[in-house]
Amino acid sequence: MTENNKVHESILVGKLLSLTAYAATSSMDKFSGWMLAGAGAALTLVLSNIDTVSSFVPLSDIKLGVILFLVALALGVMQRWFTTSILAGSMVSDKAEELGRNAPEEFDYNHVLLEMEKAILYPQKWLVQYQYNKVIAGDFAAPGRMQALLSQIQMYIVVIQTGFIVASLVVLVSGLNT
Repeated sequence: MTENNKVHESILVGKLLSLTAYAATSSMDKFSGWMLAGAGAALTLVLSNIDTVSSFVPLSDIKLGVILFLVALALGVMQRWFTTSILAGSMVSDKAEELGRNAPEEFDYNHVLLEMEKAILYPQKWLVQYQYNKVIAGDFAAPGRMQALLSQIQMYIVVIQTGFIVASLVVLVSGLNT
């Protein structure tokens, strides 16, 4: 049996990668959200009491801390885009497998994929086109590999985001005049 004939194995690999990406991305998204909420609450407290706090922390440090937090917030939005892509891809993958099992033999999967692609906007459309082309060519693990790749990129974004949040808080704390 050639590598191209291992359809069931390819589907299994794609499914396992998709499930792994789903679990990892859900966890990272929650961590990112709580981290942003906590740091945002701390900065809100600082900013709402700026007259008092500015006697202990220079305004330049407060400003830098807020800027670093805003970068972390932008990274949070970016990682959320990855979360949405990964979770949607996993859910669609599950449903497509279920519907595919019940489809008639003469069902035109290529037509379905092309019609779905029409509803997707760029830059997501590039990812979808890449995955659809792979699936049409018989590489049924491609969507799972893409989700795993996106999940790993998301992890790096969350790590960088964490660095900016920590830096934001370090700037505020190190600026304390005690």
